[in-house]
Amino acid sequence: MEFSKEVKNAVIIAVATITLYVLLKPKKNSLSKPMKATKDELSQKQNARTILDAYLNAVDAKESSTALQKLNAIFADEYSMKVYKTKSGSYVARTLDGKDVLVAK
Repeated sequence: MEFSKEVKNAVIIAVATITLYVLLKPKKNSLSKPMKATKDELSQKQNARTILDAYLNAVDAKESSTALQKLNAIFADEYSMKVYKTKSGSYVARTLDGKDVLVAK
């Protein structure tokens, strides 16, 4: 059974189009899905905000470094976080494991 030239060209174009579509369509992966914060992460961020505010208020009030260290000891006991000053001059709330939770500029 012979096909006309037009039918052969149409089949070739259809196969090429389908092949290109399959090769170029976006792949679905876990990175494309929005991540939802867990309740623990939200609570940790709120706690980080609280301790950063308290620490920055103490810095603004020109508290001594000893007072700031005591404040950090309290934060470590109550929230398992401490506040550190970075080299750039900003402050970061960090877990005792070393994970940065929130940065204040």
